Amino acid sequence: MHGIKTNFLTAGSRAIASQSTAVIGLVGTAPDAQADAFPLNGRVLITDVRKALAAIGATGTLPAALAAIADVSSPVIVLARVGVGDDKVTLTGTLVPELAGSASAIETLAEMASEGEAWPLMDGTGSILGTYTIDRLANGGSNLIDTGQARKIDFTLELTRVA
Repeated sequence: MHGIKTNFLTAGSRAIASQSTAVIGLVGTAPDAQADAFPLNGRVLITDVRKALAAIGATGTLPAALAAIADVSSPVIVLARVGVGDDKVTLTGTLVPELAGSASAIETLAEMASEGEAWPLMDGTGSILGTYTIDRLANGGSNLIDTGQARKIDFTLELTRVA
């Protein structure tokens, strides 16, 4: 048989579109933000950066950070809006060393906490939100590989503002 033969498959395997697994964690201020969309000291999952920009307001550190992200891509973002004068901040997150972050980051945070020093807290644009001490670091690993290393590390970081 010569020429081109086309088969139309109506059943069986189908191609699976790949999905981005990158997630950005963002902490910052937005005094003009819609409180129902961005609760103070709460976390919000953002899947549409442009829609979030319309509700975040124009002041604080988050609008500029979201605009900068939107200029480059449209990733999934976990956003935590904090107030300008908040004395206590609790951050929770997940590290997946194979994709983003490293296990040594948790070790570095533990060393910083043990020193009892105050450290700057920065948002995604590099703006300093204040100086904080690390009161508590809790973490746990799951999805272990054969060497005992965690493929997923959940953590909680409790901070107190000192300046």
